[in-house]
Amino acid sequence: MSNALIELQNVSLQYRTRLHTGSTWRDWFTQRGKASAARTILALDNISLSIEAGARVGLIGHNGAGKTTLCRIIGGLITPSSGAITNLGTTRCIFNENFALKNTLTGYENGTLIASLLYPREANIDLLVREAIDFAELQDFQHITVDQYSVGMRARLVLSIASAISADTLILDEVFTGADSAFRQKIRVRFQKMIDTANVCIIVSHYPETLVGLTDTTIVLSQGQIAFQGRSQQAMDFYLSQLAYTTQQPRTPSPLTETF
Repeated sequence: MSNALIELQNVSLQYRTRLHTGSTWRDWFTQRGKASAARTILALDNISLSIEAGARVGLIGHNGAGKTTLCRIIGGLITPSSGAITNLGTTRCIFNENFALKNTLTGYENGTLIASLLYPREANIDLLVREAIDFAELQDFQHITVDQYSVGMRARLVLSIASAISADTLILDEVFTGADSAFRQKIRVRFQKMIDTANVCIIVSHYPETLVGLTDTTIVLSQGQIAFQGRSQQAMDFYLSQLAYTTQQPRTPSPLTETF
């Protein structure tokens, strides 16, 4: 019997979009009523994978490779165009340090909003938010609107709220990018406790040292496909070798199908 908590079978996702081809503002205004080229962008291409209980999985790839799209599908936030997905248990997706922040709300109000979204069944949201604000060392700034926060302060607030309670499946997509180095070490310890208690953890990062330190296996995505899947150190070696190669080669365009 399979121990897989997450299973994807031949999953693909296509985006259909229309592109305006005018090169000036005049073109944009004069051609608004005219048909423009329609394109179907293949964001994920026939992805199949199985993630078992206890797995710590990394995701890496260049921008536009499909990492966040794959995470959103696993988290149930978007539906694939084709294929099947099974995800057992609760899933928490944390995509970046600006998650759900509203500039017109204070730090405390934003914390309450984020906590309510992430933990709808939590009985004492106020206690959770206050503990997170203390952890983030933002006590003196909790009643100031976040449009006055620095990037690092915003990251502290979101990461502290997001790491308060674990889940069966935890998806962390580039969550450490905005935090300063001192707080990054502090929050990493806190996230490590979440990772230890989660059944499955998926971490997206552009930093090889993060994935090698926190994950057992890593998937390298390229143009919506799995280019490599294996031990994290081996995956990093593959990714860096591919990165070195592609910087010396003409860039291959993403798969596009153009229709009119």
